[in-house]
Amino acid sequence: MNPHDPESNSYKFASNTGFTLVELLVSLAIVAVLATLSLVLTRGAMARADHAKCLGNLQQILTATILASADLNGKFPAMELTNGPWMQDVLWPYLNGDATKPSSVLVAHSVYTCPAAQKNPQQKWLKDGVQYRYNSFTAPNKIPVIDYSTALVIFDKQWGDWPATSWSHFPDTNPTVNLGYADGHIAATPFAQYHKLCSWGGSVESYCPIYQKGWKE
Repeated sequence: MNPHDPESNSYKFASNTGFTLVELLVSLAIVAVLATLSLVLTRGAMARADHAKCLGNLQQILTATILASADLNGKFPAMELTNGPWMQDVLWPYLNGDATKPSSVLVAHSVYTCPAAQKNPQQKWLKDGVQYRYNSFTAPNKIPVIDYSTALVIFDKQWGDWPATSWSHFPDTNPTVNLGYADGHIAATPFAQYHKLCSWGGSVESYCPIYQKGWKE
């Protein structure tokens, strides 16, 4: 083969620059790994955004509840009792400046809903309702003791006897329950600790020390 032959050089160039099967497989493997990492990072970012939104909603509801207590001479509102009144009706004026009773459609697209809870397939009934919980076992018609920072008002855990996979937020490797107190602060409590103290569920949950602490009888 003549090295000075243009056709020979062209053939040699093409042979040296082409993909081998091994190179192609390695390239495909790299693309697959990058796509997987991208998907994981995207899902993680979306989950963090959901949790941030849920926490922001909880803060707004807590603030509205404290404002309602100010209009009741320091007593916290009676809501989420057996036959109502319900949280969305009592707090709506403080959150929206509108005294009319909100429709279910408005509630389903308001601060009462948590994006993570709406994605929870194990509790589908949460999808369009209030996805935060008021301390209706202790708080209604009461005034906290001097240290308002110990009086639990509202939180993002639906029922104490639900396992981590069934609560209002999808759990991660270290799930927590966000607890809102009468002084306006929110504290994250490890799910395992909360569940250990308040795992009974239903009205018996009123015996949970977290609910009782900080309130006058």
